[in-house]
Amino acid sequence: MNCFERKWTQEDALHFIAEERDAQDEEWGESNHDVFTWLAILQKQLGKASECALDAYIADMAGRLVQVAAVCVAALECLWRKAAMEADLAEKKGVGE
Repeated sequence: MNCFERKWTQEDALHFIAEERDAQDEEWGESNHDVFTWLAILQKQLGKASECALDAYIADMAGRLVQVAAVCVAALECLWRKAAMEADLAEKKGVGE
């Protein structure tokens, strides 16, 4: 479907981002990179979206931006997992003292 054939909503965008996250998990599994690796991945995806914009491939840019957003979500999930593990460790250390 051409991205200009209908009016898209925030709900549509979030749906596509969730689908992309599922596809990323299918392909690579749970990703637990450090923050610098996440930023490098994000920069790479943003660069691809920028190339589409420079070449006036707006429809392709939309797909690339979905990938950028999905990478942001994956990075957040990773940060939250790490924060939860650190909180659990801190709690366990406090219990043993």
